[in-house]
Amino acid sequence: MQRFYLVYKSPLGDIKIIYDDYGIVRVILPFEDLEIPDAIYMENDSVKAYFDEYFAGGNPQTPSLNINVTKFQRKVFDALLNTKRGTTITYGALAKVIGCSSPRAVGQALKHNPVPVIVPCHRVVGKGWSGGFAGEISGVKMEFKQFLLDLEK
Repeated sequence: MQRFYLVYKSPLGDIKIIYDDYGIVRVILPFEDLEIPDAIYMENDSVKAYFDEYFAGGNPQTPSLNINVTKFQRKVFDALLNTKRGTTITYGALAKVIGCSSPRAVGQALKHNPVPVIVPCHRVVGKGWSGGFAGEISGVKMEFKQFLLDLEK
């Protein structure tokens, strides 16, 4: 299946979005040094509109996704899509929502989120601390997380 990509100019830098006929496949954040595999550059008005609305402070409808994840990751992501903009949830509370006894397992699922911002893993925090983002607990990734949380307030 042919894949396409576009580059979205976010307030924090270029976000690359890979998509196909079925939905968004991958979101590559500005700090990620990943190559775009065999995709053709093509603008997509509906994908761009999602990010325009999100970064303008809106609460856009979740776009179609075509992500390759495990059943467990899908449970975590689906539950997280039900969190409201401007709110946070702890790893433990999210684990309970999906009937899991391991907040760490939830954290590992989120670490491998292929569509950050859309599946709002930035809304997940630790009990008494800000949690991680994209596998890190400090630095530019956490600054990006904090920017998203502040944007959603």
